[in-house]
Amino acid sequence: PYQTDPEQDAGPRNEYGVKKNDLGEEVVKQEFQDHEILAAFNFIDLDHNSFIGAREIRHILVCMGEMITDEEIDCMISMVDMDGDGQVSYAQNPGTHTFNSWGSYDITLEVDNGMCSDVATSAVQIMAPVPTIGFTGEGTGCAPLTVAFQNESSYASSYRWEFSDGSVRSDDHPVHVFHEPGVYDVTLFVEGYEGSELVEVHSAVVEVFPTAEAAFTLNPNQVMVPGQPVFCLNLSENATSYAWDFGDGQTSIAESPVHEYLEPGIFDVSLTATNVWGCESTYILPEAVLAEAGGAVEFPTAFTPNATGSNGGYYDPTGYDNDVFRPLHVGVESYELMVFTKWGEMVFFSNDVHVGWDGYIQGKLASQDVYAWKCTAVLSDGAKVQQIGNVTLLAR
Repeated sequence: PYQTDPEQDAGPRNEYGVKKNDLGEEVVKQEFQDHEILAAFNFIDLDHNSFIGAREIRHILVCMGEMITDEEIDCMISMVDMDGDGQVSYAQNPGTHTFNSWGSYDITLEVDNGMCSDVATSAVQIMAPVPTIGFTGEGTGCAPLTVAFQNESSYASSYRWEFSDGSVRSDDHPVHVFHEPGVYDVTLFVEGYEGSELVEVHSAVVEVFPTAEAAFTLNPNQVMVPGQPVFCLNLSENATSYAWDFGDGQTSIAESPVHEYLEPGIFDVSLTATNVWGCESTYILPEAVLAEAGGAVEFPTAFTPNATGSNGGYYDPTGYDNDVFRPLHVGVESYELMVFTKWGEMVFFSNDVHVGWDGYIQGKLASQDVYAWKCTAVLSDGAKVQQIGNVTLLAR
């Protein structure tokens, strides 16, 4: 593959070109002459650019059957590579050389005439390219909002990100969390390797909406079932709609509902509050209500019927009006109420604890008087209650 001096290189060789003596033994020369080194260089210089790099060294060693690592090749090159760019040339005038990266390099020339040698070194400074700047990233959503930013800058030695929430980052590609509602700007500062600086500002690229804050209290938190209501006081902020879960399979969308448990047990209560931006939060109160079996029935001693007409005896169990003669009750499973005149005539009967006497008899308001009553009831714990008493009807 290359030309050598016939007189010096005459004789048999092995498959790799190593010279053999008359006994067939391989002979390794201790010193090489210039024309031999040049011939070997030209043979290894596969791309004929007058430089030998790692790829070419690896190729020739693999062809010789050698197992070589990248670290070993780097070590071999560094022994003769004076400028540290991984390239060595034995050409008298190697022409143009391209450096792969910027920095300071020493170019070394070694000359040898066979008798004497000399070395000359010259430093070369390769300047870094001027940096470019650019980035993408924006977001809109509920607090806390996480936004990822993609840095598209190049040839920069450092980055500085400033967010208008007061945060500063130095990541190449930061992921930032905006905790408070508001509209935010993002600024990127890029510094080049030679000290130049570029600035790019993206205004109002992040908008964070407030999140509804769900909160509530319950009263009472220990009740008899059925019949004793639980009053829910909504303390949520930044909310416009609500979803209650009372833990017994029942729900409500009222702002501050009143709930009645029908079975004994311990129940969790949760409230999800949502605002106009769709930002929601959920507050859960574990073991919020203890509902127990049992009960009680208690009647008033007087009432004042509505003079405008009969309402059929229906009433609001949570109300404070006194238009209907009816009991305060909890835990009532079955029930009967009878009302009599002083002569023993029954003027009212009900087997629904939610229907009382509104003071009307056959569509007409009864006269102001004292009336007798009798009540029997069975409570949720199985206890039976029987009560009698008098009630005064007071005309308005």
